[in-house]
Amino acid sequence: KQWYQRRVRGDTMGDKEKKYKSELPTLSTITRIRDVVKTTIGCHGNTVALLNCENGIIAMTSHTRSVLDAFQEEDILAVFYKNMLRSYSGSDLLGTLTYLSTSFPLSLLALINSAGNRTIVTTATHDISASIKKILQNNQIKLSIKDTSHLMSVIGSVLRPKLAKFISYPDIRHLVSIILEAYLSCLKPTNYPVIKMLKSTTSSVLSSRFLHGILLPYSRIRDFKAFTGANKRRKETVSMSGERSLTVVVVSCCLPRELETLEGETCTFLDSDTNLESALVEQTMEILLEALDKKHIDVLCCQKVVHEKIRSCLRSKGVLVCDRLSVMHAEDVATLAGCVLSPSPSQLSFGSIKDLRVEVIDKKSYLHFAPNGDSSHLGVLSLNAQNEETLAEMVLVAEQSLRVCDNVISTQLLVPGGACMFSTIIIELAKKRADCKIHAAMVTCLFHLVTCLSRGTLLCYSGHVWEEEEEGDFVSYLCTCKSYKLPPDAVPSNLTYLSDYTSLGVTTSGCRIDLIECDDEDGGGVLHPLSLVQEVFEKVFQISDVLLHSELPVLV
Repeated sequence: KQWYQRRVRGDTMGDKEKKYKSELPTLSTITRIRDVVKTTIGCHGNTVALLNCENGIIAMTSHTRSVLDAFQEEDILAVFYKNMLRSYSGSDLLGTLTYLSTSFPLSLLALINSAGNRTIVTTATHDISASIKKILQNNQIKLSIKDTSHLMSVIGSVLRPKLAKFISYPDIRHLVSIILEAYLSCLKPTNYPVIKMLKSTTSSVLSSRFLHGILLPYSRIRDFKAFTGANKRRKETVSMSGERSLTVVVVSCCLPRELETLEGETCTFLDSDTNLESALVEQTMEILLEALDKKHIDVLCCQKVVHEKIRSCLRSKGVLVCDRLSVMHAEDVATLAGCVLSPSPSQLSFGSIKDLRVEVIDKKSYLHFAPNGDSSHLGVLSLNAQNEETLAEMVLVAEQSLRVCDNVISTQLLVPGGACMFSTIIIELAKKRADCKIHAAMVTCLFHLVTCLSRGTLLCYSGHVWEEEEEGDFVSYLCTCKSYKLPPDAVPSNLTYLSDYTSLGVTTSGCRIDLIECDDEDGGGVLHPLSLVQEVFEKVFQISDVLLHSELPVLV
């Protein structure tokens, strides 16, 4: 603290202060984070090799959070950035957030070191924040629930940048379609989808699929075949007016229940020569058979253990028994079937499912519980890849895309993605303040971000950044958010360069061009939730404020 006060006053440092300064963190940490994350942003970004020095294992990733976790915990600034960025809910834009939250504060610190006025910088950043918020609201797109292309574009915007280096574009399109199917199938008016991931490395990405319902590990295939035969015979007796559903009960106790858990229930008096276990089994079977006489049960799921005699008795009655379920699986079955966990065999709660079948995934057998109609918000994504690295990336990106879809459904507001939204902000900020160095710092940071998100020359028109697309022998121009095309007669000379706007106050004008709207039925566009983009800039200014009002800015 004494060294910091002397530095502010301009006093000379003693040997003790010099030693203290050498032990303090420097802003080079921010520079390192910025330079590493910069290489992973956008569809043209690269993967990063993370080396574990202890075991020599190298992991390839394009996820910003994995890159941040690789920085040493001893570095104060690295820990600061991890903590500040951990709360951000939009993982697909985390790279953009990290890059802006490192490059913009560095620009501000350089201005402070030259001018020394923190108040002016803080006031200007608040003005920029309000301007950007207004620009985003003016360019928002209303989500159409009936038009699935919007959601397809949102999912594709998450998947394409992260998986393009691992799998082919046909594989990515297949993943987008099954994730969209999973989300829409499980989306209910009162519940957001709960979709679990099942991983396999025995087949290709194109064999990945969605299963509506839940999957339970199951190894008693002989029992299932006997149940299928009995159920088929029962279905033949059902009238042609409708298909019979399967009745399910879920029990949370052992069958038979332990002696201490029978307190308060009617028990048969036992002689001293009677085997306690056999008596409990007989009593439990009587209770279950009495329940079967009142209402037929197709599937009995037990969270704990079912005695073998009880299992054999129920099998002879055409009941399939699934025991040793985890708490999570037992609750999922009860939720899917529309019943509650029964605390004892004498207090059964009945539910129903549409179908039950065996699925073999990665050489393991599962029971697939299919819900009645489209009433359930539970589902399973079976994801396949040829290696563990690719599979891990697929699972991580699929989970991110589902979270982003939740955000989109809750807000129903989108903005153009790619480099187009940021180029629009650059142009509007350049028009607003011609003499403000703080505005210039933000414009420059956004310009460098746009260069990461696009490729080639940054041609700009109507707020969009245009890239060349080869179509046979011809070259067309498509904007980075995949919303518009330029007409064939439009030539680059009609466009302006985005770099022209980095000189504040410069506004360029060219010939008027009638844009061609792209057909987005296959969800090829790039869209981001408005709230997540707004949160990006809120976090950037929040992190900048913290750094500007701390001791660390003087440690350049």
